[in-house]
Amino acid sequence: MPAARFQIAVSEDANCVELRMFVDNTEVGRASMEAAATDEIIRGLAKARMELSDVVALDLDPNSLIETVSAPECRVTKYGGARFLFLRHPGLGWLGFSLPAEEAQTLADALR
Repeated sequence: MPAARFQIAVSEDANCVELRMFVDNTEVGRASMEAAATDEIIRGLAKARMELSDVVALDLDPNSLIETVSAPECRVTKYGGARFLFLRHPGLGWLGFSLPAEEAQTLADALR
């Protein structure tokens, strides 16, 4: 199967994401998506990515360049023995993490 290349841009009025697909440098598809449709695609891609055999690295590469979000909104709730951490990413939305009590304590200690 030939490799596809995607070009992603924001529309001039900043209301849509414009996605163009190329195969062998020939445009073969195009879509314009508003925020809700963009969110749906991102969620679908993330779920599919979780199922790939080539998993996301378990360790953080000290030489990797990672985009960070400065002062993200966050929420923490407790339910039973678990703690739930929610962080707001401006492009990915709210990301949720379930932390066992010991992991939550380790994180709390590290943030002090």
